Formats: sequence, structure tokens, C-alpha cells
Amino acid sequence: MNGPFSDILVLTKILQKVETMGECEYMGVCPFFNNKMNAMPANAEELKNNYCKTNNLHCALYMIASSLGAEKFPLDVLPTEKDKAYAIIAQG
Repeated sequence: MNGPFSDILVLTKILQKVETMGECEYMGVCPFFNNKMNAMPANAEELKNNYCKTNNLHCALYMIASSLGAEKFPLDVLPTEKDKAYAIIAQG
């Protein structure tokens, strides 16, 4: 199913699974946190502090893992790239 209703369902699913702010439960397997991405940004440590260790609620990778499973972690999406996360989640 595509369209606005589908988007609402995806976002609802994410919000139901998202925990409140705190250390990310996926840090042990996250390719970003463990420096396994195709290209790590220069500000990676700052992003890890802001997303992985403090507020996973807004992390694109957390959204993907909590919706589709940790085995679906992409190697080319940064925590800040929520638009990419929405597209990946919508595709399933």
C-alpha cells in the first residue's frame, strides 16, 4: 500500500517501538557506532554522542532497526538521514 495512509502506518509503527531518550539498544551491532559504515563522517564522534549515547529517538538507523530488525542496517545511512530511513522502511 502506498500513499499518505501507508506513511502514517509506518510512522505509527516506529513511534510504537521507539523508546524515550537514552543510550541506544543497538549500539553493539550498529554499523555506524562500530565504525563499519562505507564512509564515516568527520563528525562521527559528535553524532555518536548526540544520537547513540543520548537521544536515539531521532536516529535514522535506530528507526530502521526498530522497524525492520537489526539485520536490515544499511551501510550508507547516517543517523541524521531520516528521509532515507523513511524510504527504506516504506519499502520494507
